[in-house]
This record gives sequence, C-alpha cells and structure tokens, in this order.
Amino acid sequence: MEWALSLLLNNPDIFEKAYSEIEKHIGAQNRLIEESDLNELPYLNNIIKETLRMCPPNHLLLPHESSQECTVGGFRIPRGTMLLVNAWAIQNDPELWHEPNKFKPERWGDMDDARFSFIPFGFGRRGCPGEGLAMRVVGLGLASLIQCFEWEREGEEMVDMTEGIGVTTPKALPLIAKCRQRRAMVNLLSQLYKNLPPSPSPALPILGHLHLLKKPLPRTLSALSKAHGPILSLRFGSRPVLLVSSPSAAEECFTKNDVVFANRPKLLAGKHLGYNYTTLVWASYGQHWRNLRRLVSTEILSANKIQMFTTIRVDEVRWLLDRVYRNCSDGDFAAVEMKTVLFEMTLNNIMRMIAGKRYYGQKMADLEDETRKFKEMVTETFELSGGANIGDFFPVLNWVGLNGLVKRLKVLQQKRDKFMQDLIEEHRKEKKSENSRDQQTSKTMTDVLLSLQENEPEHYTDEIIRGLMQVMLTTGSDTSAGTIEWALSLLLNNPDTLKKAYMEIKSRIGEQNRLLEESDLNELPYLHKIIKETLRMCPPTRLNAPRESSEECTVGGFRIPRGTMLLVNIWAIQNDSDLWPEPTKFKPERWGERDDDGFSFFPFGFGRRRCPGEGLAMRVIGLVLGSLIQCFEWERDGEEMVDMTEGSGLTAPKAQPLVAKCRPRRAMVNLLSQL
Repeated sequence: MEWALSLLLNNPDIFEKAYSEIEKHIGAQNRLIEESDLNELPYLNNIIKETLRMCPPNHLLLPHESSQECTVGGFRIPRGTMLLVNAWAIQNDPELWHEPNKFKPERWGDMDDARFSFIPFGFGRRGCPGEGLAMRVVGLGLASLIQCFEWEREGEEMVDMTEGIGVTTPKALPLIAKCRQRRAMVNLLSQLYKNLPPSPSPALPILGHLHLLKKPLPRTLSALSKAHGPILSLRFGSRPVLLVSSPSAAEECFTKNDVVFANRPKLLAGKHLGYNYTTLVWASYGQHWRNLRRLVSTEILSANKIQMFTTIRVDEVRWLLDRVYRNCSDGDFAAVEMKTVLFEMTLNNIMRMIAGKRYYGQKMADLEDETRKFKEMVTETFELSGGANIGDFFPVLNWVGLNGLVKRLKVLQQKRDKFMQDLIEEHRKEKKSENSRDQQTSKTMTDVLLSLQENEPEHYTDEIIRGLMQVMLTTGSDTSAGTIEWALSLLLNNPDTLKKAYMEIKSRIGEQNRLLEESDLNELPYLHKIIKETLRMCPPTRLNAPRESSEECTVGGFRIPRGTMLLVNIWAIQNDSDLWPEPTKFKPERWGERDDDGFSFFPFGFGRRRCPGEGLAMRVIGLVLGSLIQCFEWERDGEEMVDMTEGSGLTAPKAQPLVAKCRPRRAMVNLLSQL
C-alpha cells in the first residue's frame, strides 16, 4: 500500500481517476467502501497490479533448491543448486513491458496477468498461499484511503521511490504525505468511533476479547455484562459483536430493529452445512428466506400438519415407555441413562415425520447399513455444529488452509447430502408406483414437498428439500430431548414438585385406566408451569442463534455499525435476580403469578427469526414428560443431588447425562406390559 500510495502521489491524474471510479460506484449511498465493492472497481485493481509489477513484495522470489539434476533452457542443473528468480527484473524488462518504468495502470486493460511475466506472489507449489488475503487487505485499505481523504505530496518534489534493504523491499525513505478529509466523508468519519457501546478491557490485538471467554460461555458473558453494562461492544477476532443482556435492549433488537438484525452472519457451518447460506436457518433475510419460512409455517409446522403427525408422536412415546419399563420390569428400582433414550425417541419422531422411517429401537436387516450411516451422520452433525469454529473469527486460517474443520464440514455435508437425496429418490419412486393409492394417507414431509415440486419445480428443488430435511432433523430433536432431560433432573432434585405433578395427572385421568394423551395437556396447568420453569432456567439455546446487522442502527442509544454480530444472552435475562425473585430456585408456582413477561422470557427467540417449531416442541415435551411422570416412580441414583452443570454444545446439554432410578407405578403395570 505504501508503494501504491507513493506512485499515486507522483501521478495525480491516476489518483483522481481512481477516486472517480469509487465515487461513481458508491453513488449516493453515503457509506464507507466494503470488500464486496472491490470486484466492481477494475481500475483500482489495475493500480494494485501495476504497483505489484513495478514494486513486487519480494524482488527476488524466495530461494528454491533442486532435489535432483534437471535441465533449464537446455542447460544441466546439478542436484542441490539454489534457485533465485529475479521477479523484479522480469516484471521491469523493456522487452516484455512497454515503458516499464512508467506507472500505467491502463496497460492491464490490454493484457492479462501475462503468466510468467508477472509473478509477484511466486508460482507453482510454493506460490504464496496468502495471495487472496493480501489482495483483499491491499484493495480495501487503499480504496478506503482514496475514498475518505484528499492527498498531496509534502513538498513540490516527487516522492522518492528509492528502494531500501529488507525481506520485503521497503522504501528507503518512509512515505510522508499530506491529507485532509473529503468534505463528503466528514460526517461518516466523525461517527466511526462515536457513541459505541462500552467495551471491556483489555481487547488484545488480533484476538480482541476472545481471551476473556471461558466455559460455560453464557455465564462468562453474563459476568461481563454485570461488570460493564447490559449492552456491550465486543470483538471476537476480526468480527465485531453486540452483546445484549437486558429485556429492554432485547426488545429494541427484536422489534424496532428486527429487520436490521434479521440476517445471519457468514459462519463456516452455514457455508458448508447450510448450502452456502440458503437454508431456513442460515439464509439472509429476503424473498428467498420469506418463501422458506412461509413454506415451513403452512406446509410443515402448521397446527393442522402437527395434528396430522399425532399418531407418530404417540407411537414413539409408547416405544419410550416400553423401553424404560423393560429396563425395570421386575418391579424394583433400576437405573436408566435418560439422555440416550430421550434423544433416540425424538430422532425417531422427527425422522418419521420427515421420511416415515425410524432408526432406533428395532432391528431390521435391510435397514442395518442405513441405520449405521444415519447414526454416524447425526453424531458428527451435532459434534461439528456445536463448537466455536476458529475460522469464523480468523478468516485468514481458512484462506491459507490451516483450518482442518473446513475439510471435516465438507465431508460431513457430502454424507448428509447423499443420505437425504437417497430418501428423496426412494419417496419419488414410491410415489410413481402408488398412483392407484389414496395419496392423502400417511403423507410425510418429503411427500408433501415432492407434491409441491410437481407444480413448482423451480421453487421446490431437491436442494431446497434436502435443506429443509436437514434443518428439521437438527433443530427438531436434540432441543426437545435436552429440555426433557433438564426437566426430569430438576424434578428429581425437587421431589415435592414431582409428586404434585403426578397428583395433577392422576386427578385428570381418574379411573379411566389409560395412558396420557396430547388432548389432556391443556388440562394440566401445573405440568405446563414445570415446562416453562425449565425453559426459563435451562433454555434450549442459552444464546440466541447469532444475527447480523444489515445496516447501521441504534440500540439503547448506542450506535451499532453495519455488519455487527448480535448475541442476546437469553440465559442471563431469564436468570436475572432483578427480574426473577430467587432465579436459581425451581419454582413452577411463579407462573401462576405472571405471564410470559415478553422479553424477560423468550426461550424460542423472538421476531421474524423466532423458532417456527415451538408448537411441535411443546407438544413433544409435554407428552413425554407427562407420560414418564404418570407411568413411573422416580428417584435419584444416589443420595446426592443431580448435577446441574452445563456442558458445551449447540443446545446446552447437561455436562453429565442424567442417570435416574425408576420403577413402574403399580396402577400402570398392566398397561405398560401390553405396550
């Protein structure tokens, strides 16, 4: 950049032409230039290439050495010979370049990179892997300086272009130039660091605030908010972050600024597992996302569609009850590892909704290989989606190939893609062979989407269908299973509450001698309070799925720049002692005294990006938890309280999976034995 600015100062006409190109591209948008603009600035790119030609970063390319004898230009080159390529000489050769000592960006409109006549980053296996990063940094830096300031030489003399000595061939005399703000940019420049939210210290170079983060992350961020304020400006590596930990600020983000914060940040998981940010979870706000949301709300998760899948939920809950019952069928208390059975039940439920198949709890020889692949795919999906990806905060690691996670994500997505496409082809084949059958019976989500595809193939492509299947699988299983596990853990630590819940169910069912049904749930207000109190203390996602501001806005009176990632600490808000009396105590009764309290309680998010599966989740959680309470007596596996430590992962699981002891209630033995 120093060489380029020096050359521009010595060629003011070219400088003015570069500014005019930028001004024309930005137009009346009144904003700073961004990386996305660089591809639309060909003359600026020519300036950078001409600078690299005249002043390559390394005049001599880094030395190579021959590992065996070879020939170059017909000459024999012995093994062990050091190779020096004089890039400067080649790029300034008058036989190759017309008037090579003149700064002429226009020459690049007549020629391409000229291959081995232009090699500022080397070539071959040892070519510089950071070329992409360098071109972005140089382009954005130089363009921003041109856009924002008027420049002139410090004196009448031309800028001295003598080369100094060093690894990267610096200028012999560092550039000193005179500049002033362009009138049109004064307001923007004055606002750059004005009225931003408070920021904790220290923010380290490169790392930003990442060094302050400890597990569990929601508690660490909550401590930062208590120390510095409920609206904080953070920096995670290269990414600016807005951390919100108060109901009023959350309300401002999800109401007044809901459209501004309706985008998703470009994270690695969204690129490689979200079809390049085009699935419902990862797509930016716009027509495509609205179409997906409408499709899910009307064709997949509407009240009628959820009701249509009631039989599946009932089947899977009974399978769960039978599995627990067989574990303790001798009538004595027996230990059960609940995390696994709950997770497998919710996966069966969601996969039967998606494709009419279950992969746990039954051995079928023809599905053995498919079941194994499914289990491996699910395990790896939650493993790779749940952790922080270092490349999200240090993109250079992705560009130079130092982030091994990218390769794992790509391989995983290939597996997921093939698995889901095989299911689609299977349903497509069945659909063709079943023309004589009533197509309205037992329709899965895949069947519904394939029917829509017949009428609008351009809108319901196989990729869109695969994306929806994967979103349903990821978001519709682990969250519900985890909430039930947390609820049961809290009940085991509060046996009086567990007994009260059972008495409510017993009173509702009476002498009917039957299992709990979904239609009973509306008549069980105390069970509903237990679920809400669990969601308050242990929300499925402690931090909202990250959003990103599409333009500058204000939150709490602070200026929030465009491109800021928004994190709302749901856990901190729902466990704030200023909002909730005795927030660490499990008190379902508190819900008889208050409603959902708006932005003090939003475990499923809020606004346009609110979870569309809330209705389904509440039915699954209610029916499963109510059935386990109805059918079994429960107690802790030892005298100690159940460990409520949080683990790390996409859906904030328990650090230690719940192991509880249970036995069938006497009144339920006959029903359970017939399942």
